[in-house]
Amino acid sequence: MSQSFITGVDIGHKFIKAVVLKPGKNTCKLVGCYQVSVDADILTDNDRSNYQEIVKKLKELRKALPLFSRKVCLSIPDNMVITKQLQLDSRLNQDEFQFAIKQALSEHLVIDPNQLYFDFVALPSHSETHSRVYQVCAAHKHNIDDLMSVCSQARLKPLFINPCSFNLMQIWRNAVAHYQQDSWLLIELNSFQLAVYFESELQGCVYHEFEAGSTKVTLSNGLRSLYLHIQLSNIKPEGVWLTGESRLSSELVLESIPEWKLTCIVLPLLKLVESNINNQPLLFGEFSRALGLALSGKQWLESLDDT
Repeated sequence: MSQSFITGVDIGHKFIKAVVLKPGKNTCKLVGCYQVSVDADILTDNDRSNYQEIVKKLKELRKALPLFSRKVCLSIPDNMVITKQLQLDSRLNQDEFQFAIKQALSEHLVIDPNQLYFDFVALPSHSETHSRVYQVCAAHKHNIDDLMSVCSQARLKPLFINPCSFNLMQIWRNAVAHYQQDSWLLIELNSFQLAVYFESELQGCVYHEFEAGSTKVTLSNGLRSLYLHIQLSNIKPEGVWLTGESRLSSELVLESIPEWKLTCIVLPLLKLVESNINNQPLLFGEFSRALGLALSGKQWLESLDDT
């Protein structure tokens, strides 16, 4: 794997945050955490962004980053991503896959597939036939092109762009590996939204978002909605990891959900990466999405080395 840095960049409503990692063989060292404040209207309610302001702030962020940390990983909201499972012939070559996916999408969507960028991965199969089920993720080209453009103008080089849920998936999986606990929930508070992530053989990947508002009351109501969703999904967690903004505390969760008699802790993100103890960067929960992005970038580069 390349020894250059990987930078996860989380563009939020109040801050643009970055986490820089130095990947190595079987290691992942934390280099630093950085953030710049942004104007309140940098992201509008319909997720259309003030791109010139973002360019300005990304340039400001770039100047704070270490040298050789221009390769960035970014994400878009899950509601901007179309996901479909399609059954295709695994013997197709790359060009044939592209054509077959476009044909299949045209049958399932009202959107012209030529207006979309898409990626796909084969799902596990025990069948001996050549037919495989593929998970396809697609997004409007203008959303991706806009994000690529602001990075280019800020002299940053995107490695990839993924859905926000993939970043929580990385945090959850790294927490599972560290604590050897695969039946715990991960709950994140980011701006005005709560998100929960969990996965198992029975339920697969579970990701859902809930409105949290800006007050203790609305956050508590969001936690109640989250709890009901977990109940309906028949998930029986043995514990809860919390990350994101500091106003999401163990005390508030257990106060809002008295039915849970669970261990509930704020996840120490520094447990998930290596760091220089003598010069340890401060990695608070607010950097969870940026860290998840950087970890996703590390995994993606490792997959390239394996091909």
